[in-house]
Amino acid sequence: MLQLNGLAIYPILFQDSSGANTAKVIFPVFKPNVFITLYDIWMGAYTPQDHTRPTGLSSIHPHWIPIVMVDHDPIPENTLRSAGEAYKIITPTQFGVKEFERQGLGHKTYYLPFGIDTTLFKPTIDKTPHVEELIKKTVPFNKMNALEWKKDDIFLIGTNGANKDPYRKAFDRMFIATQIFLQQNPDAIKDTRFYVHSWMRMARDIPHLAKALGIDHICRAPTDYHMLQSVPLESMASMYNSLDLYLHLSQGGGFEIPILEAMTSG
Repeated sequence: MLQLNGLAIYPILFQDSSGANTAKVIFPVFKPNVFITLYDIWMGAYTPQDHTRPTGLSSIHPHWIPIVMVDHDPIPENTLRSAGEAYKIITPTQFGVKEFERQGLGHKTYYLPFGIDTTLFKPTIDKTPHVEELIKKTVPFNKMNALEWKKDDIFLIGTNGANKDPYRKAFDRMFIATQIFLQQNPDAIKDTRFYVHSWMRMARDIPHLAKALGIDHICRAPTDYHMLQSVPLESMASMYNSLDLYLHLSQGGGFEIPILEAMTSG
């Protein structure tokens, strides 16, 4: 167990993706008054006793309140059935509220948007030091043919998203858009650079994708080491301030906090 800022953080049991079995072990001792979850409830909704019917986590705690991302129209059946078992439902978007209302669950659905620290994520006047920091902490996709990154003379595009499945964050569409832009404006190649904040080789091999589309020589990314140790929020705020264009063509996302972070950073 880890104590962090007054919070007790428990490790999950082996192969307990939803944390349900871990909660069963902890709750008799911890005795919480309410059980709030933030994960895809369709994924962890199948109980070990019945793998065919999603029942939610209400059997673990009577006051189960899931925070639910609604990124489909209509709400998927398994998500809806699990949410129906909940004590209350929280969703961070007005779209989510409308969809739950449409499915007859509006009486127990509450709107609670996510937020960010606007004292940290805020615009700065000079982007040069932020570009310089970004260059120091990242590596090029193509070390042999990478174009130079000048801290004060580039047009920098950036994106931030989890590399969890081939389509989720639309890396392919963003790279294709960049490819088309450079084909139509060949003089822009000398200035245009692309930063990708993500794990490079998980669901999709991002450097290989960039190479296949002929833009790997303008791209950089954090090292696996920096991603593993977790990039501090101060560095993320600096990254957003280094960009001229934040690109985020997500599909199947929930709330997309990076968009808020980028907008607030100017």
